[in-house]
Amino acid sequence: MSELEVIRVRDEVLQAMYWMRAEGLAQRSSARELATFLAVPAGTLGPFLLRFVDEGYLEVEGDRFELTGRGVESGKRS
Repeated sequence: MSELEVIRVRDEVLQAMYWMRAEGLAQRSSARELATFLAVPAGTLGPFLLRFVDEGYLEVEGDRFELTGRGVESGKRS
């Protein structure tokens, strides 16, 4: 995966999660739930989400991901 692809997916994921949170749809989302919003297969999205956890944008508990403070700020700006 190229770094440009990572940045593009990261921006889309954070924006979608920020929107879902702001609209009261979900605080935490699984890869499968996010995949339906982003039209990306969950299997493809999973490795990206784990990378975003490592980078401090998301937290994970079980199979559910949640924005960190850093993720909220980045999602708000995109």
